[in-house]
Amino acid sequence: MNPILAVGNVLVLGAFGCGAAAVVFSNARGALLITAVSLVLPGLIMRGVGARLGKLVGVRPSFIESGERGRALITGIGDTGVTINNDPVVAFDLDVTIGERKFTTNLKQRTPRVIIGAVMPGSVVSVVADPAELDQVAIDWTQAPTQGPAIGVGLEGVSAKVGEPVTSVTSAAETLRTGRPGTAEVKSAKDAGDISDIGVVADDDAHPDDSVLERPRRVHRVVLEVETAQAEPLTEA
Repeated sequence: MNPILAVGNVLVLGAFGCGAAAVVFSNARGALLITAVSLVLPGLIMRGVGARLGKLVGVRPSFIESGERGRALITGIGDTGVTINNDPVVAFDLDVTIGERKFTTNLKQRTPRVIIGAVMPGSVVSVVADPAELDQVAIDWTQAPTQGPAIGVGLEGVSAKVGEPVTSVTSAAETLRTGRPGTAEVKSAKDAGDISDIGVVADDDAHPDDSVLERPRRVHRVVLEVETAQAEPLTEA
């Protein structure tokens, strides 16, 4: 629930109520019209701000106690430019796991300023799903964020440019040659840049596919739900 949008709706409805009452009670028409105008302007402003924020939850939403708990990997963060009681409202992109359910989502949530330094792409946070709307989640800030996958040795620059921890770089050709065949459903994909730009290989490095593929060679971060023979489905990035 977006509290700013909700308050805006209440103020606008109150303004319409005062306007309707002014038609009925002519002896108090002036005072009611003044009240209606004083309610409708802030109400419209708060509706506009609330619509801009989209889904917004507080530090501790009402469904924290009764919701279904899980974990989420932060894959992206953004500044909304909004603060509430000196706490920033942060936009999060999340890869969520709750029980056997795995999905990606985004939300804007008020985040305690004292822990903002621990919240970054690659961090793992505790989340709770709203029982009335299971795809609506909130981060439970009573549980401290933990560090996600460790960045591989020598891959700090690549991780910084991709925007999340890169644990290793392996050969796709080798995996195709020696790996177990299966099927996968693409959950999401994001362009991470040109190979040479993010530092995976040098710009003048020879590549066996250069005769077939024209530069630039793009690297994409793809989230897959993979199913192989005699194995349970799993999600890989």
